[in-house]
Amino acid sequence: MTIIKVLNRQRKPLVCRLDFPKTQAKGAVVVVHGFKGSAAQVHISAIAQSICDAGFITLRPDLTCDPGESYLPFSEMTYARELSDLGDITQNFSNMDKVKGLPIGICGHSLGGMLAAEIAANREEVKALVTLSAVFDWKFVIENIFMKPYKEAMRDFNEKGWSYVWSKSLERRLKVGRAFYEDIAGRTADNFAQKIKCPTLVVSSGKDESVVQDHAEKYLKNIGSMVKKMVIIEGSDHNYSQGKWLDTVCGLTAGWFAGHLQ
Repeated sequence: MTIIKVLNRQRKPLVCRLDFPKTQAKGAVVVVHGFKGSAAQVHISAIAQSICDAGFITLRPDLTCDPGESYLPFSEMTYARELSDLGDITQNFSNMDKVKGLPIGICGHSLGGMLAAEIAANREEVKALVTLSAVFDWKFVIENIFMKPYKEAMRDFNEKGWSYVWSKSLERRLKVGRAFYEDIAGRTADNFAQKIKCPTLVVSSGKDESVVQDHAEKYLKNIGSMVKKMVIIEGSDHNYSQGKWLDTVCGLTAGWFAGHLQ
């Protein structure tokens, strides 16, 4: 694994983890973490490794700082900023010497799943997509992401300009700004799902505490690709915290790119 820095259009550094397969690469895949996540998370690392083992170069970006190692403080992040940065990462990745000419895929978890789907909708170089417990419409999850009742979080935003969310993986609270809330409040994949034309695998967790199965069903229904499939991992939580669930996700994801990224 190699740590590299990719500059966005504002020349800000985005830290990424780059892995090469032991055999000649069949393609290249960007693996995107979710809200409050980073490229170093157990499930993100395992998914990327499984894709790499299947013969693909993988790139795992950090989209924020603390968690993550890139330029953007978590408290200042917005969906729009992460989407722009991910677009720059995808373009730079596709132009790297060892990647240029290879088919490009993208895979994302949770918020990262929505980002990956929107990138796939808008960038022709993306030839295969996997969404993992991806948010389809923020109005159905936004009330559950704060540390306190929704009305209190809104009062924080109005009075202080920020509130807190809890990171289970980091076991600490993270400050989130009002700009993030204002940005995601009206976002829905309805705005771009029909534009996704590449083969797409939609994965949902059977007991997801954050993003319920209805989100996956909406992706399956609305994605414009003629080649699409939904798989439910029965019993799994949002981050596939048991080995059997993570093994299933890894196998599904690597298998999808092996069969459809060409």
